[in-house]
Amino acid sequence: VTGFEADAVVGQPYSIIFPDGDRMRQRVAERLRDADLSGWNLEEGWFRRANGERFWGNCLIAPMHPPTRAVEEVGSDHYDTTGDGNDDDRAYSLIVRDISDRREINEALRRSAFSDHLTGLVNRRAFYELASVALERCSQSHLPMSVIMFDADHFKVVNDTYGHAAGDAVLRHQAAGLTANFRSTDIVSRFGGEEFIVLMPAASVDQAMAIARRMCLHVASNVLTVDGVAISYTVSAGVADMASDIDSIDHLLNRADAAMYRAKSDGRNRVARWDGVAAT
Repeated sequence: VTGFEADAVVGQPYSIIFPDGDRMRQRVAERLRDADLSGWNLEEGWFRRANGERFWGNCLIAPMHPPTRAVEEVGSDHYDTTGDGNDDDRAYSLIVRDISDRREINEALRRSAFSDHLTGLVNRRAFYELASVALERCSQSHLPMSVIMFDADHFKVVNDTYGHAAGDAVLRHQAAGLTANFRSTDIVSRFGGEEFIVLMPAASVDQAMAIARRMCLHVASNVLTVDGVAISYTVSAGVADMASDIDSIDHLLNRADAAMYRAKSDGRNRVARWDGVAAT
């Protein structure tokens, strides 16, 4: 699996199978002690082949020596990892497996569960999980947090006029615009249908208003071409920010939703802000 010849590993610490700087390389003594305590140690992570190539694998460590004293009394610094043989008479069995294929399958399943299949953005389920973490962090650090709700204007007309394939292209186009205009720390989500939500941790409502306007301008000024047909569309947006009377993410989203519908009622292709009763 690793490609190391016997003469290259005899007398060497087993850390040579881990990439430089990897956390598993830094925990070799701790893993040996854990194997003595529990009878085995199994962890997944990055490994290194003899040619320097990295692969995702797991390593099972099992002690081959009988326990000679209470391991709890031995600190991690007791375990020799230098390969000079000065670690009592301890011996361990290491079994390394390449599980790259399984990891790729698991990652694909994770993306399927937490990503929107059409746009690749965070889906509703993942949004709530990420938003709850962001809310807690901003609350603990006393940082502002804003949310923007976008909705494509007259989207049904687009579908009825150009077909559902073109409608899907519009949604992907909007998703690409959101990804390009927002920060990597923002949570950009397709919430359902033609509705997109962006949660902006550590962003004031004024900052959110500015970028929402920029997004509206971006969409309106970039005509989408589908099968040689030019499709123009616009979006409306509603903005709300955290306040002391908001007790949940849904409460915050309801305010952004009300603001967004006010933007539509005021003529569409614009941004409105929640002001306590309606949007201005």
